[in-house]
Amino acid sequence: MVITQEYKNIIEKMVTSNKRFQGNEDLFEDFCSEALERCLFLLKKTDEIERVQNYLNKIISTAIISVLKSSGRITRNAGGYKNIARSSVSIENPLDDGFLDIKDPTISFTEKIIEQETLQEIYDLVLKFDQEYPQENFYKLFYMKYIQAKKQKEIADYLGISQGEVSKRLFALMQKINTVINL
Repeated sequence: MVITQEYKNIIEKMVTSNKRFQGNEDLFEDFCSEALERCLFLLKKTDEIERVQNYLNKIISTAIISVLKSSGRITRNAGGYKNIARSSVSIENPLDDGFLDIKDPTISFTEKIIEQETLQEIYDLVLKFDQEYPQENFYKLFYMKYIQAKKQKEIADYLGISQGEVSKRLFALMQKINTVINL
């Protein structure tokens, strides 16, 4: 069977609409090739793409994950897939001057400065709110959730509070930050 341009367009559209495509646009051709290869058997069996679209989305998602794994951009851990960010924040010592160093050659210098300033502003606000509301443990919540990538259950166990309380406090912290910097 010859893959028609219509099928290629459908696959390309589905690839670009996948959430893992964002930030990995440079792998577009690899995603499409892998997806087409994996979808070929299904495309041979049906002319009604709409009927199998959900299944195609799953196949394409799997193809994208496969490409990301082989390119070293994600790894699998107990909680699912973890991005190996090309733009990374140093977490060695959060109070060190290097805490907010942005390392991504694909973004412009101006974007790096803006992102670094925003991250610094968020970090400063977290420290401020942690001092204003010490009983809420905003810094520990922020650090464990967004720097250490801990699950809410782990955070709850560490702080001796319920998962619901962790969620409530994180939401309150994000609301406080959002009111100041309007993210």
